[in-house]
Parts: sequence; structure tokens; C-alpha cells
Amino acid sequence: MNQPAQRDSSLRRGLFARALFGVALALSLVTAAHAQTSGRIAKPALVTLDPDDGSTDGGWKRVPFSATDDSGRLIQSEIYQIEGEKGVALAPIPELIRDQLIEELASVPKGENVVFTLNAPIVDEIQRSLELGEPTKALIAYAEQDLEMATARGCADTFITRNKRLQYTPNFSTSQPMGGGFTGTLQVDGGGNLDANGEMKLRVKRAKVWFLCVPYGVRFEHVRTVGSVSLESTLTLNGSISYANPSPFEHEVAKPFLGGVAFMAGPLPVYIGFNLPIVIGVEIKANVTGQLQYRGGHRITGSFDYICTANGCTGYNDIQNTVQNIDNPFGAGVAGRIQPSLYADLAVRGFLYHDAVAYAQVGVRGYLHGDLWGYYGNTCGDADQNGNYETVRALTFGLDWQVAITAKADTFFTRPWKKTLWKSKQWYIGFWDLLSGGSSALTPMIDGPSFAGTGTTAAYNLRMRPCWPYTDNVDYTMNWGDGTTSNHSGPAAPPSWQPVVAAHMWNQPGAKPIQLTAWRDAHGRRFGDGRSTARTIQVGTPPPVNLAREALAVASTTYCRTPGTIDCYAPARVNDGSNSTTLGGFDSWSNNNGVSMPQWVELQWGRMVTFSRIELYTSEGFPIRDYDVEYWTGTAWAKAASIRGNTALHLTHRITPVQTFRMRILAISGPNNQTIHARVNEIEIY
Repeated sequence: MNQPAQRDSSLRRGLFARALFGVALALSLVTAAHAQTSGRIAKPALVTLDPDDGSTDGGWKRVPFSATDDSGRLIQSEIYQIEGEKGVALAPIPELIRDQLIEELASVPKGENVVFTLNAPIVDEIQRSLELGEPTKALIAYAEQDLEMATARGCADTFITRNKRLQYTPNFSTSQPMGGGFTGTLQVDGGGNLDANGEMKLRVKRAKVWFLCVPYGVRFEHVRTVGSVSLESTLTLNGSISYANPSPFEHEVAKPFLGGVAFMAGPLPVYIGFNLPIVIGVEIKANVTGQLQYRGGHRITGSFDYICTANGCTGYNDIQNTVQNIDNPFGAGVAGRIQPSLYADLAVRGFLYHDAVAYAQVGVRGYLHGDLWGYYGNTCGDADQNGNYETVRALTFGLDWQVAITAKADTFFTRPWKKTLWKSKQWYIGFWDLLSGGSSALTPMIDGPSFAGTGTTAAYNLRMRPCWPYTDNVDYTMNWGDGTTSNHSGPAAPPSWQPVVAAHMWNQPGAKPIQLTAWRDAHGRRFGDGRSTARTIQVGTPPPVNLAREALAVASTTYCRTPGTIDCYAPARVNDGSNSTTLGGFDSWSNNNGVSMPQWVELQWGRMVTFSRIELYTSEGFPIRDYDVEYWTGTAWAKAASIRGNTALHLTHRITPVQTFRMRILAISGPNNQTIHARVNEIEIY
């Protein structure tokens, strides 16, 4: 019998065998068929894959595989797991297959993960046939099982898509101890519903071996999940943070099996499965240590449609969130800020043969963002501008929610990647003041003058105290003390070029008790019945301006035995704003030892000023006896006043108005008890 006749006979025998195989397969599927309803799940598949069994040499493995799908049908084989260029180069596969895989890798974008899953018995039979120089009977049988598809498509790769209805109602409850900087527990109680369709797309690989077209493996293409999901979860955090920014905590609560599909791609046994990883976690940002406890819950509902490959996911969703089960939070022992974010994540995972071979998943994650802030001290601003920083305290807690779509994928040699595909904005749930009597650090600040002229406009900058940790716009009301009010809104801590400005004009003189009240901010935080700061503004004729404060003070000589101590009588003391007559270098200037009189201390301006009054303060027990008050004409010093035999500590000199940019006190003689030293505590110029 010639070779074509032998081939026809073999093919006829193969078609008959394939028909018998198809009848058996159909009978097994009919026998195992069953209906799924919401709240029920198929019996989990028994999947065995030992990643440490078989040959391995960087980039490839050969492992035995067996699985029973949810219909009870058993499939067994061995598979090669081959990843990327290294795996293709090192795997013990025929050169014919290696060349084909190398050609495919060359067409793949750089950096993309490519995983091939080859049927080891078929690959072995291809190698055996090549060594014999003719196809073995077993290889012919493999080709015959794929005859119909090969005839329709030639020997090119083909794509196979399989779908699985996914219906499940998860219920879970667990309490997990946490470490990594947080001593305590995370409790979660939840449930939900999934009604979706899981789809997996595979590429069937074929090789031309003489006159045969032999399928020898598959390549994972994508997992698509389309459907609706709901997740109800209540999370409770209770514990202590032992150091700032502790490590994130994540725990897989459960991974229920959703069902599997076993099928033959010609002679290739293929198994795909779906499960439902449920994960809870905590991420904490903190700049202090402390204790905290809070509880909150929410319900996530909506539909989604995502396609995930080994490298990324694309799709859309219309997920929404409803807040529920919010208990009053509690926090204690905190002087700083702690921001714990709790989350629960429900994901649909599709895998090829086993999670350890290749999988991709997409999930819905609901966040509860807590924000605990505490403060106590007197470094948080002078709200009423009386010159003293008030001692204030605060202990507040805020709670927000957020929804995210997460994705994850892994192949057996690559590192798993995690991505957030989409995240909503943070939405406000509540804000609690945890101190009895209210947090005084929530009182706002009024920056502006204490005196205002009658019939003139005075402007005031409004803001929260500098320790207030949030930047959202705050709503204020200003009571102007004359029966009028005004409303304002702006940043809690604005930049200097964009303050919240409130301006007002009083038409009647007198003391005006103004009051600024902060009500809420743009994020939704409400300050109870409001937090207020009061000031008194004097309205009338404007007070004179002391021009000395803007001048530079210099001197002919200075007595300074130890800089920075009471024994250093620097000239800057004469215009520092303190008109105390106390003796000592912290309050006055004095000339140096060993110099002859006269000596002087001078004020210099960077502009022309006009004045007609000089107030001079000297040291208690040591008044200047003889001195002149002089101003610079542009070419010489001119006397504005000349005093001899003085014994007073404070003298007022009224002169004819002069215009100059320099003036000085020229000391002729110190007091009778110390004639060689002149002391000046303060000079005021009006």
C-alpha cells in the first residue's frame, strides 16, 4: 500500500476514534450538568499543580497537572510552563517549536509578559517523531483529533473563548491581629452578591510536522468579567500605633471557588477556573504614636466590564457607594495626626489550569478613610492678636469613604502586579469633636489692626490656626460689633497673596467688640455650633505712628562685654518698641569704656521723614545729665533741643516740624554718679 493510502486509512481510524471520544465527552457533560442559583456555588474543583515538581531551569518548568471541574470530570496531563525569551531558549522543546515561539515573541511589544503552556506528552511525541524521521502513531492520533479545526484554518494558531456564569453570595466574618507597627485587631463582617459572566480567551498553538498539523499548547490572552456586584462590609479598627507610618496590613479572608470549565482543544486538555478572592487591609499614615478605634460600614453596588491581560486592564464601571452602620468613633492619647484607611476588596479571578500558572483579576474595593487629629500647647497662634499665644487643645476625628477598581495579574515566573484602575474622589461621612466642651484649637484667627479711624475702612485677614491640619475652604461669619455681620469663605491657611479679607467701616467712635465664627469647611467638616474668636477694636482718631521703629540704630561706640547677655548694650535696644527704664543691656544702649565724651546713638531711615516730637527714655538711676537732640540737614547736624542738668528718666521734646533721614542723641555727659557713660533705653519719634 502506498503512503497516501496508508495516510487515508490512518485518518479514517482517527475519525472513528475521535467520534467515540466526542460521544463520551458529551455524555459526561450531560451527566454533570446542573443549574446554579443566586446564593449557591458549584462544588470546588480539585486542582493539583506542584510548582516544585518536575524540571526547572529559570523561565520554564515541567509539572504534572490534574483537575476535576465542577461537573466532576477528571483531566490529567503534564504541562510545560514557559515564560519569555529565557524560558523559550532554555526549555527542552523541539527546535521546530522553539523557532515558532521565538517568532511570536518577536512580534510582542517590549516588556509584555508572554506565557506559553504546552502539553508535555504532545511535545515529547513531536520530538520522538523528529528523531525517528517520521510521525509516530501517537502523533498521528493527536493530529487526527484536531483534524476538523486544522482543515478549516490550516495550521495557523486559533483562538478559543470559553464562558462561565458566575453567581455567588459571599458571607464573611473575621478578626485579624495586626503587626508591623500596629498592635490591635481589624474586624470585618460582610456579605454581597455577584452575578457576572467570566470569559477567558486562549490562543491554541499549532506546529506543522511533515504533513501533520499538531496542536501542542495554549497561550493565555485575556480574562473578561461582565456583570453586577454588591459588597456590604463593616470594618472595625481597634489598637495602638507604636511608631509613625507603620507598614500596611493585608489579609485574604477567603477565596471561594466559582466554577471551572474543562474542555479538549483537539487533543489538548484545557482547564480554566474562576474564584473570588476577598481581601481586607489597613494603610496608615501617621506622624505620631497613639491609640485609635473606629467602626464604619458601606454598601457598594453597580456593574462593570473589564478585560485583563497579563499586563493590564481596560474597561468601565458605574459603581456607587452607600454609607451605613457608622458608630461614634473614639480616639485617645494623640498629639498629632493619624490617618488610617480600612478597605475590603472583592475580586473576580480567572486562571488557566491553576493560579500558579497564570491568572488575572479585577476587583471592587471600598475604603473608609479615618483622620484622627490631636493637639495641646501654646504654639498655635495668637487668635485675638493681644500679643500672647493662647494655650489650646483639640481632639477630632473625620471619616470619609472612597471606591476603587483594582486589578492584579501574575504568571508563574513574573512578579505579580497590582494596579488601581479607577478611584473615586473622597466623600465626607462625618466629623466629630471628641473633647468635652469642644476643641479650642478650632477657633479662627483675626489678623488686623486694633485701631480703626472713624469713617475709614479697616481690613482683616481671616484664617484658621496654624496647627489646623486641613486646607479646605472655611465658611466664616464676622460680627462687627455695630449691629452688622458679613459672611466669608476661603482657604484655611491662604498664601500671602490670596488671604480671606474682611473689610469694614465704623461710623461711630468707641470700643467695638468684633467676633469671628468658623462654621464648616468645604469638605463637609462642621464645627458644631461654630467656634468663635473675639477682639475689641478701638474706633476713633488714629494714634500717632512711632517712626523710630522703622529706622536703623547705630552708635559711636558700644559697651559689649559678652554678646547676647545683659552685659551687651547694643544700639538696636533704643528702637525695639520697649520703653522700659530698666537698667541693663537687655533694655538700653551705652557707650564703650575708655572713650571721651561726647558719644552718640543715631537713627537712620531709608527715606525722608517728618517729625515734631521726640520721646526719650533712659535707665533707672542713671539718667543722661547733658545732651543735645540733633537732626541732619543734608550737609551738617542741627540742634533741635539742648538739655543740661537733667535728672528725669523720661523726657518729651516738642519741636518745630523737621524733615530729615537722620537724627541722633548726642550725649555730653552721663549722670553725676557715672559721667563717662550715657545710657539710652528708647527713642520714640512722632
